[in-house]
Amino acid sequence: MSAPTLDDLQADAKHLHDLLDVICERVFANVDHNRDQAVDSMLWIARDLAEKVAGEAKGP
Repeated sequence: MSAPTLDDLQADAKHLHDLLDVICERVFANVDHNRDQAVDSMLWIARDLAEKVAGEAKGP
């Protein structure tokens, strides 16, 4: 198996961001006052970091 290319990494970063974005949309659309706020925070952080990685993978 060959090493991943930059295109592979860019696509993976974009897919990760899309996945986390959909998870956030679905989780935060449901009003659940018993939901763990720490998990909510971690979801936002993960989604935002994935967006940053996807943006940086595009290059200059």
